[in-house]
Amino acid sequence: MQTSNSSTQFSRREWWLLIALLLIIEYWIFSLSHSISGEQTIVNYVSFASSISSILLAVTAIIYSFIQADGQQKTAGLLSYQVEEIKRASGDMRISKDQLEGQLNRLGSVTNKIDELTSLVGGKFNTMEGSFAELRRELTEKAKAQPPVQNIDHAKQYDKTLVANAILAQTTWNADFFTYALYRLMKDGNIKLKLIDFISTHFAKPLSSQPEGSSYSEYLSVGLQIATSLRAVGLLQGSADVQVTLSEELEKYLTKRGSLLEDKPSAQIASGIQAIASSFN
Repeated sequence: MQTSNSSTQFSRREWWLLIALLLIIEYWIFSLSHSISGEQTIVNYVSFASSISSILLAVTAIIYSFIQADGQQKTAGLLSYQVEEIKRASGDMRISKDQLEGQLNRLGSVTNKIDELTSLVGGKFNTMEGSFAELRRELTEKAKAQPPVQNIDHAKQYDKTLVANAILAQTTWNADFFTYALYRLMKDGNIKLKLIDFISTHFAKPLSSQPEGSSYSEYLSVGLQIATSLRAVGLLQGSADVQVTLSEELEKYLTKRGSLLEDKPSAQIASGIQAIASSFN
């Protein structure tokens, strides 16, 4: 089966016919030109027609150049507008990049501060645990040195009550604030909090919100120190993972001391007591 290319090729005979046809056409044009070459009128007509054709072609070229120039001008204007849009978008992207870098720097600073606070809290726990473990050993040795009593449970209860009074009873205003916070936690028995959450929510945050109060981190550190003291002598249980539990001796002490702070607070601590009470509402 022949392809389309082979079917369109001329044979030798067809080529000879084409050459003969072209020679006939050429001979006819040559004869026509020779026959009219002597007539000036026809030559003038042909020359005039050629001039008119040249003029028409020139006018057409001029009109086309005007149209082409107008189109190029519109295209140039559109390109200029697009370039300005790209410049504006680049400026917006640069501003967004600077803002994003600023936010990332702030986030990094906040992260570093959180890490520092976490390290500080962890260090306070470790330091206070060691210090008050030694204090507990000293208290135990002193208890052993005392004369024996018949009721050992009563002696332990009495000693812990003295220790609670020594730690919390009017040593500082912060001790009074912490005593009242524990009293409200005991009073609202349905509240179950881990130790660090209790100190943060009901001690450090309400006190640091007072106009004359210290910073949140300072109150948090003080609360951890007092809590560690109470934990070291067995009056308080709780940690970052364990909810707060009060001993019976501490509850008896808080019932008396906490109600006094609530009913008759001094002028120096009244606003702080009110702030802690509001945190439980």
